[in-house]
Amino acid sequence: MSLDVLYAAVSWVLLRWHQLFSAIGLPPGNWALSIVLLVITVRLLLVPLFIRQVHHQRRLQQLQPKIAALRERHRDDRAAQLRALLKLQQELMLYGVPASVLISGLVFPLGVLLYWLTSNVWTLAQQAYVNRFHPPGPPASPERRTVAQG
Repeated sequence: MSLDVLYAAVSWVLLRWHQLFSAIGLPPGNWALSIVLLVITVRLLLVPLFIRQVHHQRRLQQLQPKIAALRERHRDDRAAQLRALLKLQQELMLYGVPASVLISGLVFPLGVLLYWLTSNVWTLAQQAYVNRFHPPGPPASPERRTVAQG
């Protein structure tokens, strides 16, 4: 799957935030606030997926009594217990696997994008800090270079 659609969508949102901040008078070279609000926008878009995940977890918790009942009913026959649990699992997987693949397929690229953005922003901030508070010293004179080499 090509990530061009995701790249275009994220770029579009980032550019719109940047244009908004430029329109209200913030410096045009400042992308940091746009990136922060891009992350917030992505997080807000992920809220419905998070809510669905919570609902699925609660449904699984509701299945625990069924599983316990199956184990109790087939307590003496291990093979029958395994067959009953397998049948229940197959019924759940009929709907659960496609949904989980869809959710993970949407969340994973966004997670990679968020990691990449965070990592790059951190690296840029770290480099800016080093350049500002620990500037490189003056270059060594030719005499000092020969002393150091000799």
